[in-house]
Amino acid sequence: MTPRPDRPYDAVIVPGGGLDDAGAPHPWVRARLDYAAQLILESQATYAVVLSRGTTHRPPPTERGGVPIDEATASARYLVARGVDAGCVLMDRWSLDTIGNAFFARVSICEPLGLGKLLVVTNTFHMDRVRVIFDWVASLLPRPLDFQMTYAEVPNDGMSDEVALARAEKECRAVANLEATKAKVGTQLSQLVRFLMVEHAAYSTAGVVSVSEAVVDRDALKSY
Repeated sequence: MTPRPDRPYDAVIVPGGGLDDAGAPHPWVRARLDYAAQLILESQATYAVVLSRGTTHRPPPTERGGVPIDEATASARYLVARGVDAGCVLMDRWSLDTIGNAFFARVSICEPLGLGKLLVVTNTFHMDRVRVIFDWVASLLPRPLDFQMTYAEVPNDGMSDEVALARAEKECRAVANLEATKAKVGTQLSQLVRFLMVEHAAYSTAGVVSVSEAVVDRDALKSY
């Protein structure tokens, strides 16, 4: 059920959720995008913000010529194909995980454009972590905008029970670890920047020069 706003959302935010081997959004990501398209087409949101370059857990699919397809591009194409005006779709083509999704959405898109009334849509398996991370990143100081965060959950369309269970278990562990990460980072946006660019394996130079394979359950890997 779409939360009906008293005025349109400035943006509906769609976190990254993976691509199939052909470079199309997975069915569960399409569920998020269909929700976002409905909001835009019914004038309940001004923009759709589609997130993610990809994931560190698997290489990206490629187009003809070997050009990598990032998730934000695939999501944007999907929305436009369903009637959403291209000018209403904003892309984050840099982030590689959910913390990065929230960070780049805030600092690269929402704050510069004054988009403060936000609805974040994701699947059941992803929602608990998304809510914790986006609320945390929106709260970091200084806050030029008073972010109003709303969340909408859509089903895990097309995901097998085995994959959903494996991913849910991984999400549970990640949520449990988030409190330690939040305490380590602190309350300032600049502290999060330092954490991402100096310590986080997906964004730091140290993470690039000393690559270590994160162990992901085989079924959970199918959800990326």
